[in-house]
Amino acid sequence: MNLKSAGLFIGASTILRLLGGVLTVKVIATSIGPEGLGQLGQLMSLLTICVMLAAGGTQNGVVIGLAQRAQDKVAQARFWSTTCNLAVLASGTAAVAILFGAIPLSQLVFKSPHFVGVIQLFALLQLALGFAAQIGR
Repeated sequence: MNLKSAGLFIGASTILRLLGGVLTVKVIATSIGPEGLGQLGQLMSLLTICVMLAAGGTQNGVVIGLAQRAQDKVAQARFWSTTCNLAVLASGTAAVAILFGAIPLSQLVFKSPHFVGVIQLFALLQLALGFAAQIGR
């Protein structure tokens, strides 16, 4: 694949993603109203924070570290192992903290205790979020 076709595919992908996002927000906004859309935005922000905590803030460091060790597969494997151990530690710690702080978090973020179950679900998904953040980089 040459540079021109790759650029066209990336451009088309970006335009489709933007149009899909606008259409999705429009449908959701008309379905759940402005208050529901605001709560959905809060939920998405909370999920972003959960992913950052789960990964231990290592996403950029992983890319740099693997690139620096591009020629040495053994060093890459050791680096990847250390990163995964850090992700397990960070996401486990974040999961415990979020699980025990679900009620105050629900009250703080949503001004209601009705979302405690959703926050507890995020807490239980922390390990998966941590690894997904590492692999996605």
